[in-house]
Amino acid sequence: MDVAEAKRLKQLEMENRRLKKLLAERDLEIEVMKEAMVFIELWRKHANQEMPDSSRHDLTPAEFQAMSRQPTQPLRPLSGSK
Repeated sequence: MDVAEAKRLKQLEMENRRLKKLLAERDLEIEVMKEAMVFIELWRKHANQEMPDSSRHDLTPAEFQAMSRQPTQPLRPLSGSK
């Protein structure tokens, strides 16, 4: 092996190390994103099923749904109006 081939081999090995490192970093990022997706889905379910919310008068979704299923009283006209 001459000097030029040895230099080229060294360059290829360095490039190979760099690409392996990039691949490992990408794989780690994918795993982190998968874990984040699981966490976000758990939080979304909790927020949409268990957490009180001011738009629902600080009731949980189940409480709000139960309240909205109750029969409502018909509206009475304001006093003094015809």
